[in-house]
Amino acid sequence: MKRIGIRVGTTLAAIALGMILGGVVLAQQRTQTPSVTGRTRIVFLNLNEALKGYSKFKALREELKRKDEQFVTMLKNKQARGEALSKEMQDPKTTAQRKEAIEQELKQIRFDMDNIRQDAQKQIIKYQQEELAKMYREVYQVVTEYAAANGIDLVMQYNEEWDDNYHTAQRVVQRMNMPFWPIHYDKSMEITGVVAQTLNQKFGVAAAPSGPPAGGVVPASGTVNK
Repeated sequence: MKRIGIRVGTTLAAIALGMILGGVVLAQQRTQTPSVTGRTRIVFLNLNEALKGYSKFKALREELKRKDEQFVTMLKNKQARGEALSKEMQDPKTTAQRKEAIEQELKQIRFDMDNIRQDAQKQIIKYQQEELAKMYREVYQVVTEYAAANGIDLVMQYNEEWDDNYHTAQRVVQRMNMPFWPIHYDKSMEITGVVAQTLNQKFGVAAAPSGPPAGGVVPASGTVNK
């Protein structure tokens, strides 16, 4: 049976969270005197990849999967009952009175299944949005604290997948259509690794896996680790 719940792959959640972030996280204003050069320090955060290694995000995916399976089980039970009734109705021994009762029950089953689907959508989406909003506050705190501590003036957030499909035509076209995507920048300006690691250290659930190396890119934008 086709799943009715909300599958939360990393990209989907990153897009949802990215909509909250609005694409740009402004670092807190520094009170120190501006540098002699007067240059603005800008860094980049791949929110999609930062979330991949975050233990809370992984836990969210598992919980959404569990909730989805609960609704799927309910639907399967209703469907099994409906199939049994349909088979009974086709039996020549079934009386007209019984067939009428079966038709009424099948009608109720269809009604119940529609309600289950609607409830699944409402409940899972609501839960997903609430949890992502909590994660946004944690990401924002980590980013702003890191920016303040390292003299960073502006943090630009973007989303892309760092995997073996990075150079496929579909992925290239997706990046071309992004409202913001850093086509080139010095790797030292990438803070995805340190943000992912700090999220786990500061807010991660028990037994959280360690994040990418601090300050590192996994892999660097435009490259793919083999």
